[in-house]
Amino acid sequence: FDVLALALDLRLEATLTVKKGPLEVEYRGTLKEEKMDPRNDILLKALARAMGKEREELEGIHLVVDSQIPVTRGLGSSAAALVAGILLGNVLSGSKQSAGEVHKMAYMLEGHREAVGAALFGGLVFAPPGVEDPDLAHPLPLPVHPSWRFAVAWPAMEVSTVLARSVLPPSLPHEVTPKSVGRTLLLLHGLKEADPRLVKLGIQDEVHVPFRRHLVPGFNKVREAALEAGASGITLSGSGPALVAPVLGEETGAKVVEAMIQAFRDSRQDAQGKLLDVAGRAQLEVLPPTVPS
Repeated sequence: FDVLALALDLRLEATLTVKKGPLEVEYRGTLKEEKMDPRNDILLKALARAMGKEREELEGIHLVVDSQIPVTRGLGSSAAALVAGILLGNVLSGSKQSAGEVHKMAYMLEGHREAVGAALFGGLVFAPPGVEDPDLAHPLPLPVHPSWRFAVAWPAMEVSTVLARSVLPPSLPHEVTPKSVGRTLLLLHGLKEADPRLVKLGIQDEVHVPFRRHLVPGFNKVREAALEAGASGITLSGSGPALVAPVLGEETGAKVVEAMIQAFRDSRQDAQGKLLDVAGRAQLEVLPPTVPS
């Protein structure tokens, strides 16, 4: 919880072209489906911040943003948008920020070091909480065995971060701490060694899932369906309502995704799902300007 994040291959792609005139933004994929308003787009906020401007000052830009990431489902759409915006802003401003500086700017805007760390660096990362030294606060990469796939399913309904935070208690019993640390170590070792027994034990949570599960209609049904189909555990992705289940094997993974979607639908929730791989670091490609023939 707020410490580990895993990059999965649901992607956001932003293509920026310099032009004359006012800012133009075209949304595709989930952003078009959600009718994203440029005035509320965190990517544009990050782009402007990286250029030392306010969003309203952006001009001379044509931007196409195509995202596979569902919005407000706990799947990292904000983190991906922030990283994309800052990287594009650095190119336009001629900045030579290091990856560490990009990460710091992103988490200062978003507040989740682990989420923007995974979006920027890829893979599984650990972001130490309560550490302000930029050198020490840098996300640390952790190994994930290549056999792991991740079944993800999300309902059509949304859970805002504000609501998800509001249901958490101000404190937890002391005995929760050592158990949570122990489970985290089991989880990390299980992911490294492709040991489903350790992952199933380690993925159990007492810090936030018990307080948020009621926000996700059908949570118990989806959990049971995933485990029966062969998942090596299941938990909320971020603050939800998406659920993520580590699996071993393509065939098993497909069955788990199908079972999770059906369990949501049995709970009167339209749902979607995918079987995903671990994703690599964010990519930036700068093309030379075209010369009219």
